[in-house]
Amino acid sequence: MLVTLVDHAIATVAWEANGRKPCLTITLDTQFIAAVRPGVFVESRARVSGRTSSLMFMPGIVTVAGDTVLTASAVIRLFSAPLSTIAGT
Repeated sequence: MLVTLVDHAIATVAWEANGRKPCLTITLDTQFIAAVRPGVFVESRARVSGRTSSLMFMPGIVTVAGDTVLTASAVIRLFSAPLSTIAGT
């Protein structure tokens, strides 16, 4: 669940940074730092650390009460048109 959460946070930030155009996660590396107990509030954040015309490089973090429980690093593929247009469907 934590990896899904950080992937969603990264993808949402990438989508906004790409002008709400489609994005695709190419790689997602995660490091588990600590366990998370059931029922606690978990927060995830992401940011853009670098960008080319077709790729975005993004770190992400998951925290509980301000303590890091997971770190992540992603490479995101950027598209300039809707995927249906690109795929020809």
